[in-house]
Amino acid sequence: MSQAAALRRAADREWRRRQKARTAELLATFTLSALANGHGPQLKFTSDTARWILALCSRRAGKTSGIAARKAVKSLAKPDGNRVYIGLTKDQAREVMWEPIWQPMCQTWRLPVEHDETRMVTYFENGSKVRFTGTDDVRHIETELGSALDEATIDESQSQSDSVLKPLVERILPPALGDRLGTLVLAGTIPTVEAGLFWDLWNTSNWSKHNWSQFDNPFMPNAQRDLDEYLEKNPGLTVDSPIIQRERFGRFKFDKDATAYTYNAGLNGYVPTVPTWALGLRVPSGTCMVAEPWAGADSFAFAIDPGANTDRVAVVGWAWSARDRNVQHVFDWASEKAKKHTWAQIAKVCSFAAAHFPGIRWRYDAGSSQNTIDTFGRDYGIPLILAAKKTDLKGQVDRNNDLLTQGRAKVMIGSKLEEDYRKAAWDVDARGRGQYRWAKAWHPDASEAARYALQDYFDLYEAPKAFARRSAGAIEDEAVQALLERPEENESWMDNDLARGRF
Repeated sequence: MSQAAALRRAADREWRRRQKARTAELLATFTLSALANGHGPQLKFTSDTARWILALCSRRAGKTSGIAARKAVKSLAKPDGNRVYIGLTKDQAREVMWEPIWQPMCQTWRLPVEHDETRMVTYFENGSKVRFTGTDDVRHIETELGSALDEATIDESQSQSDSVLKPLVERILPPALGDRLGTLVLAGTIPTVEAGLFWDLWNTSNWSKHNWSQFDNPFMPNAQRDLDEYLEKNPGLTVDSPIIQRERFGRFKFDKDATAYTYNAGLNGYVPTVPTWALGLRVPSGTCMVAEPWAGADSFAFAIDPGANTDRVAVVGWAWSARDRNVQHVFDWASEKAKKHTWAQIAKVCSFAAAHFPGIRWRYDAGSSQNTIDTFGRDYGIPLILAAKKTDLKGQVDRNNDLLTQGRAKVMIGSKLEEDYRKAAWDVDARGRGQYRWAKAWHPDASEAARYALQDYFDLYEAPKAFARRSAGAIEDEAVQALLERPEENESWMDNDLARGRF
């Protein structure tokens, strides 16, 4: 070995020794207990060693800072660690975690890190790294995280779409965590409605569960005073109001009128029979469900909601007949969020339906673009597309709710339409102004397409005519009475019968 090589090796050993000494010194003070600073429920959460963890809290409970503490302490303690924080969007991850909590914490404790501001990745001196992203970039998460994760945290899980959350929880993240027996954490606040994978896991799984509120947070000493002032300014609310119980106390109390739709799984849900042509059906993105129409179905109405900004593209179809008064949900496609599909891609999905459901009445949410409607029909062979009437949002939702409440609208269980029916809510501020708009937390793209399509639904049902059952004696009496009422005919009939020897 050359002298230069020996010197380099010696310098490397000395650097590693000093690095370990600095890390050991820092870990003596930089602990989960020190970060919690008397916040017992948060410390219990951050020090949980379970592999599958749920944190379901009120607002301002200290959940996000607890997540940051887990990431930092465990990254410092274990060299070459790989951890990820996943928010609703990349912008939300930056605004909620990266800038207000994560970077200030690293600076306050003088952690040996370097930040990649653009990619939102923090590199520790010991080789560990923590990245911050959002579920609006699922493809990036799936392709670039690698297969050796120590911990993954999905925040704001109550607002995550099941179409995104389920693949992450069930398919994408477990293999990445498997190599190192890593931990999956789902965190969020009490959902507005009793629906969604996050809520279902809380109720049915054996995950390690944590629930606390802002009143447990020592860094919120004025929580009660703030609540009292808030209630004073909002006389329509009380301490027992569901929204106060959920968002202030972290309790599971729900408002029956929180959702815009009156969907009931027991009354409206059904398990579809999938037609053979739909088995293995491939769509541009997202998921598609198809049902075999019930016997006698001969009327079909479908609608397209192309989505905007981060919304999904959706195509939903209904079927019905004159045999009964039910309307059957038979087609359901919703793309991934923020996927700007071309009309050719949307037309491909529509062509699946057009080829197997005869005589479809099509509607499309095109705003004021009649030209787009004409072009879609001319270029892609969808026979007739009418513009969806959007002005009467409340009236159309009420019509939809009438069918749901009466049990006449039958919806495929597990579909995007069912998810929308369970989560869509009115914007509270808009309602205060006498307006009806969808709440930003959940935009119901599939149910928008569904209500457009239902504009073409009409009740064809005709009750079968009732035939009275009569006895043989009653029929004979009626015949005799008829003869007595026609004496001129009776005589000729009687003469004929006498001639034939019947009397």
